[in-house]
Amino acid sequence: MSTLEVSNLNDGTTTVATTNLTNGSAKHWCFFVGTGTISINDSFNTASLTDHGTGGYSCNFTNNMGNANFAILATCNLGELAENGHAVGSCRIATFDSSGSSTDAGRNNTMVLGDLA
Repeated sequence: MSTLEVSNLNDGTTTVATTNLTNGSAKHWCFFVGTGTISINDSFNTASLTDHGTGGYSCNFTNNMGNANFAILATCNLGELAENGHAVGSCRIATFDSSGSSTDAGRNNTMVLGDLA
């Protein structure tokens, strides 16, 4: 395999440092259905999902993060969501209804920013 090393990329009008691409890009994202049999609709760097029971999900990465100090951004159609732990190989979220009870959410989105291993 060959390695291409460049400091900047240019599209003819704008120059971008390659560090902005490698450090600032999402290393994982996933859009999944969390009701019934959970399923991935579309994703990047997502190997699988784990259902932890009502309102609890993990997205398991295809390629691990470099450490567990990464940022998780997540949303769901219920509007009530919490980051619920993560490790180098996964991120975990929990979803709630408006009264604060755990409940499955139909539309879930996760995104991770950080360094890959």
